[in-house]
Amino acid sequence: MAGTKEEMTKELEKAKATMEKAEKEYRKACDLNKLWQKFREAYYAYQELLKKERGEEVSDR
Repeated sequence: MAGTKEEMTKELEKAKATMEKAEKEYRKACDLNKLWQKFREAYYAYQELLKKERGEEVSDR
């Protein structure tokens, strides 16, 4: 029975490590998504400034 308990402990440790790795990857993906959103906002703001400088109509974003 001791072997089974050790095997279960190893499996639980593997599962925990897998979950921790998945959580890190998820957080990384969330951070990338936030970064992409900030980039888009800055890009659109820049485009609006260029339009103003050229005297073009500016959208109501």
